[in-house]
Amino acid sequence: MMLACLCNCTFAQSVVTGIVRDTIGTALEGVIVRVNADKATLGFARTSENGTYKITLKSDAKQLIVTAEAIGYEKTKREIKNVSQECNFNLKEKTT
Repeated sequence: MMLACLCNCTFAQSVVTGIVRDTIGTALEGVIVRVNADKATLGFARTSENGTYKITLKSDAKQLIVTAEAIGYEKTKREIKNVSQECNFNLKEKTT
C-alpha cells in the first residue's frame, strides 16, 4: 500500500512543437532542439526535412528552457512555461 502511495505522483505532460528556420525563412533540417528544466534534459528532437520538431515530456517544472542548435548557426535559447505550445526559432548563421 505504501508503494502505491509513493508511485502516485502526477506530472504535467506537455508537448512542445515548432519549426526551425534560418533568417530568410528557409526550413532547417537536422537542428537539435532540447528541452531542459533545472539543468536536466527532459527531451530532445532533431528537426525533419521541413524544419519541424515535436517533443513530448513529463515534468512538474513551471518553466522550461528550449534550445535549438546546429553546426554553422548560433545557439538560441527560449524560456517558456511548462504547457503544450508552439516554439519556433529563426537561427542566425555564425560569423567568423
